[in-house]
Amino acid sequence: MTAPNLKRVTISSLAGLESWLLSPPQTDQPVMLVTHSALGNPGHVSRDKIDETLSAHGWTSTRRYTLTRHSLGHVVQRKTE
Repeated sequence: MTAPNLKRVTISSLAGLESWLLSPPQTDQPVMLVTHSALGNPGHVSRDKIDETLSAHGWTSTRRYTLTRHSLGHVVQRKTE
């Protein structure tokens, strides 16, 4: 399945994700967070940690895509009431 054409934000650490969530774009449109896919890579952020952190900030992950051999795309958006 082809990944949607969304604004992409590269996240290489949990701290980077937290930082982005504290000053996200003022949009209700989905965004694709891009992370490294290899568990041992310093740029890898686990799916569980991403979901947990997003939820704490009022965001949710809707779908994931393999973008390249080394990167994953997580489609995220603000939670709707």
